[in-house]
Amino acid sequence: MRRKPSSECCLGCEGIVDVAVCGLPNQLGIGEICALVAAQGPLDVAKIKAQCAMHLLPQFVPAHFIVVDNIPRNEMGKINRARVQEIASRDTVMRL
Repeated sequence: MRRKPSSECCLGCEGIVDVAVCGLPNQLGIGEICALVAAQGPLDVAKIKAQCAMHLLPQFVPAHFIVVDNIPRNEMGKINRARVQEIASRDTVMRL
């Protein structure tokens, strides 16, 4: 199995145009991968997880997906990791 970053696997999925991943603790305090995705049209989460599972170890397949209009970036165009974590941590976001 060739190992790819979680973000690269998600980006190769149909409908996803941009992605950023972060770790979040679940209810038990165990870290899980959460992917913020900018998408065109509806997403098939089961299909995305299956595609990621072909390239990633199980613990690196995103457990949650959050659809956003765009991925937060800084002036240099790099992903703003602090902002990604903040968005993913909100209780009000709908996780898929």
